Amino acid sequence: MRRLARVVIPTLLLGFAALLAHAQSAGAQTLLPGIPSGPIHTGTGITVSLDGSDSEDSDELTWGLSAGAGFSRFGLMGGFGSFSEQTSYGAGGAMRLFGGGTGPIEVSTQLSAWSVDLGKQVSAVNPGIAAKFSVFAIPLKPWAVVYYQFADNVDDQLRTALGADFNFFPGLGIHAGYDFGESRDTWGLGAHFQFGVPGE
Repeated sequence: MRRLARVVIPTLLLGFAALLAHAQSAGAQTLLPGIPSGPIHTGTGITVSLDGSDSEDSDELTWGLSAGAGFSRFGLMGGFGSFSEQTSYGAGGAMRLFGGGTGPIEVSTQLSAWSVDLGKQVSAVNPGIAAKFSVFAIPLKPWAVVYYQFADNVDDQLRTALGADFNFFPGLGIHAGYDFGESRDTWGLGAHFQFGVPGE
């Protein structure tokens, strides 16, 4: 097992770095601009995530750091980052409608908002619905978010984000997402730590 981990982990990290170097981004995502966001986690536990992409709108790396906590059927998440050489902020909440716990499918409704430079550049509110598929002992966890973006200084539009988490250790993993709509599409990649109470 250790031998496998010594091969798999460096390979994943190199692949992550290579994809990040070629990723492209825009300003229409749910939690932070320029970074595709998966579902806001519900269930009792905590989540910390570091994300990045190479945005067409900026000469610098678009990145974000977010953290959240779940409380049974509810979850909250917030974060900050950099977009188009300005500081970005975002936060959101979710409520699980059904599934989760030991079930393989979870569907939740969520509401989030973000701002670049505290509204001086662009800001958006994003109501949406999210679904994720998770089976215990299978490390790949696909997800989808469909949301409507109400924004200042950019177009209002219906958007979809598709992606997956891959957990190669309990609680520790990487994730990727693709966000698309009427305007430019966005690829994003990141790493996360999740700790949750089983069955919640």
